[in-house]
Amino acid sequence: MKTNYKPYFINIDTISDKRGILKYLEEKKTNKIFKFKRIYFISNVPKSVGRGYHAHKKTVQCLLTLNGNFDFCFFGKKKRKNKIKLTDKSRPLIIPKMCWHWMENFSNDCIIGVIASSNYNEKDYIRDFDSYKELIKKNNDAQII
Repeated sequence: MKTNYKPYFINIDTISDKRGILKYLEEKKTNKIFKFKRIYFISNVPKSVGRGYHAHKKTVQCLLTLNGNFDFCFFGKKKRKNKIKLTDKSRPLIIPKMCWHWMENFSNDCIIGVIASSNYNEKDYIRDFDSYKELIKKNNDAQII
């Protein structure tokens, strides 16, 4: 059975009136995808620096562009690099488990919020791409290899 390692967007609820705009994401909505255990923030990343270059064995994450923009990259079918420019504060991106991903080209004012399905555990990380490909093969998922 093939697993979907491709990131996807979810909708965020918005209330707009004369007082401004309120955007929110409630637990009941994210629980359909995952229950979250950790929230963290990424900021002040130099433009020439990339972050990520890993996959998670079990953790699912939700990326929220709070300010600025950056490129979210991942490998899709046949090892093709995919790039999504994240600028929209109203479109959280879900990163499924086993999705090899990285981020680059951060704007100076970029702030990213991340909601994760688990607490930090180094054993959940796959940091070597060759090891990642072997795990995919072992699970009979030839999507990226």
